[in-house]
Amino acid sequence: AGNIVPLASIEVRREIAGAPLASLFSDRDGASGIGNPFQADAEGFAAFHVAGGSYKIRAYAAGFERIWRYVGIGTAAEFDATIFINANTIDTSSIKLPPWRAIGV
Repeated sequence: AGNIVPLASIEVRREIAGAPLASLFSDRDGASGIGNPFQADAEGFAAFHVAGGSYKIRAYAAGFERIWRYVGIGTAAEFDATIFINANTIDTSSIKLPPWRAIGV
């Protein structure tokens, strides 16, 4: 009930058929991958970057489990938006991956 769970494991899965584990990153550029699941810190803080989409996020430890379903992440909640102007696509190579953060999982 809102209690901090130090060192909880955090698992992130895509909300698509088969529920595959998501590729997670420690940086906005997506250059440094992190494990999945990964561990929250001693204060219960967990953070990661991921491509836009819908996710199932599970935090768990001995005697504790919490699951968030259909967590929308991205420029359009569950979908990354592609912008078209005069039939030309804007260069999206500089778009950064948005973070998802939970404090006191």
